[in-house]
Amino acid sequence: MLLKLILNKYICGYIYELSTPDNILFKTLPLEIDSESFEALYSLYSKRIYRICLRDIGDEDEAANIVHNIFLNIWENRSNLTLDKPEHYLMRSAKLQVLKYFRDKKSHEGHLKNALSDYQDANHNTEDAIQYQELRREVNVLVMQLPHQCRRVYKMKDLDGKSTGQIAEELQISVSAVKQHIGKAVFFLRARLQR
Repeated sequence: MLLKLILNKYICGYIYELSTPDNILFKTLPLEIDSESFEALYSLYSKRIYRICLRDIGDEDEAANIVHNIFLNIWENRSNLTLDKPEHYLMRSAKLQVLKYFRDKKSHEGHLKNALSDYQDANHNTEDAIQYQELRREVNVLVMQLPHQCRRVYKMKDLDGKSTGQIAEELQISVSAVKQHIGKAVFFLRARLQR
């Protein structure tokens, strides 16, 4: 027990004052991080941080990644970082990294859901376009089977988008005749397309 406390003193920058073997008082000094103190810090706390992350996340690989990221961040920022209370710093870092993990996971799932939805919409639109083209081809084949004047009126209405009055004026027939030709064409097409 005393050896561990002496090791903690060395690693974490603690100065211990022993009053009795059971009563240890201490005050903290900032830990300046060099390779030895970093290795000692890692060996002391990495397993504990890992267990905390694993408990919260439930994924061994992700928990290991978080521990790695925490210690990597400490090492990369060692020249600017002074740890007054290493254990508190590490616990807080672990909690923040776990929260970040869940936030990123939720965001990632949202992006996947949107991408899947976009893909399905695009796929659905493609299927609709293909079905429309097939239907259009079938209608064109059937329109060619209509009598000449009926086919002409239907094409003017359907393809050119002309009104019944415009068709009647252009072909010099009555509006009712135009309506009859359109009705006849629609009836013929419906009957053939429903088969």
